[in-house]
Amino acid sequence: MLTAEGRVIKNLSKAESIDAPREFRTEAVLHSWECDRILRRDFHLLTPKIFKALNARDDWRKPHIRSMLKDIQLAAETFEANCRPWAITRKYDEGQLRRLPIRIICAEANWLYQAFLTVDQCMLRLSCAVVDGKMSLDQRRQMFRAFEVVYADLKGLVIHNRQPAGTADQLASQLGVE
Repeated sequence: MLTAEGRVIKNLSKAESIDAPREFRTEAVLHSWECDRILRRDFHLLTPKIFKALNARDDWRKPHIRSMLKDIQLAAETFEANCRPWAITRKYDEGQLRRLPIRIICAEANWLYQAFLTVDQCMLRLSCAVVDGKMSLDQRRQMFRAFEVVYADLKGLVIHNRQPAGTADQLASQLGVE
């Protein structure tokens, strides 16, 4: 399937094949190419796998997925806090917005989607900072990378079955952090 702008949305058929008891359909309106790219490529591949893993009787990934989704939410909130010093100083062109149909098949998919919406709004702030000369493009990339690394851990677990070092709670316990 293609977006209205002609960009490919991968794996939408996988999300459509899930017979979810509840679903929500929306259109993501995104400012950043980074969030657009990740959502177009991964969202409809990841969320059916998350749905299946969390609804399976015995999937070793359940606690890890839930913990990593919490980590993603925390990373998005941290990213948002780190981006507050920069203001949106420019009006965005409606024609440059990226629109993407999204099917949300479970609460966990919505958590992931909401995290990306938060990050996308922050990326707009950072783009303004770059244009205003308050930040370099490399600094913008590094800030986004901090969020992207947390997301990549979830993707590695869900798609590639890479065993994580432990849930956030287990790692905190090992380090004596409460």
